[in-house]
Amino acid sequence: MSSQQAIDNLNYATDLAKAGQQAPLVGGPIGLMWGLLLTVTLGTHWGIITGKLPFEIWHLGFLWVFFSIIGGVASAILSRTLKQKPSFHSTANQIEQSVWLMFSIGHFPFLLKSSPHTRVNFYWGSPCPSQAMRPWKVSQVVGNRY
Repeated sequence: MSSQQAIDNLNYATDLAKAGQQAPLVGGPIGLMWGLLLTVTLGTHWGIITGKLPFEIWHLGFLWVFFSIIGGVASAILSRTLKQKPSFHSTANQIEQSVWLMFSIGHFPFLLKSSPHTRVNFYWGSPCPSQAMRPWKVSQVVGNRY
C-alpha cells in the first residue's frame, strides 16, 4: 500500500467517524408508540377509578398487564425496523437505549409499591420531566445540540 492510499484510507475513516458523530436519534417511533399507549392507558385508568367507565377496580391489573404486553410486543417490532437504519449503532443511539432501559427499571419499583389510585398521579408527575430531559442529557453526553 502506498502512502497516498494510506492517507486516503485515513481520510475516509475520519469522514466516516465524523458522520457517525452527527447521526440522528432513531428512537422516535418507539417513543411515540409508548406515549400514545400510555395516554390511552392512563385515560382508561382514570375512567375506571372515577366510575366513568363500566369496569370494576380489579380490572386495573388487566389494564396494566395489557399495557405491558402490547408495549413490549410493539417495541420489539419497531426495534427490528430501527436496527436496519445506518445510525442505529451510533454512540448517541446506544446511550439513548441505555437511558430508556434505566428509566424503565427505575420506575418499576414505584409501580409495584403504588396503589391503583396513586399510580395515575405518580405517572403524570414523574415521566414528564424525565421525557423532557432525556434528549437533552443524551445530547450533553455525545456533544450534539437539539
